[in-house]
Amino acid sequence: WKAIKAAAMAGMLGNEATKKALLDKLPKITNPGARLATATANDRLAPAGDAATAAALEKIVADDQAKNNLEALKGDDAVVKVGLRLRARAGQ
Repeated sequence: WKAIKAAAMAGMLGNEATKKALLDKLPKITNPGARLATATANDRLAPAGDAATAAALEKIVADDQAKNNLEALKGDDAVVKVGLRLRARAGQ
């Protein structure tokens, strides 16, 4: 639960540097709830969208599929949706 709360607080109180830090940590997070919270925090930290973050999220999901990481794949649905939302808001 600590990771989920930390990601939620980072999303509420963070800035551009926080978004980058969360994105860097996301591939190491395998708990589906923590992945959801981290992806949602990235979504909140980019209200105008961010195509680069969307591409990074898509790469994380592709890597999980290539590695057949079943634990991480459980939380990838939210990661995909956040990536699509960020791309749409960025106008791409």
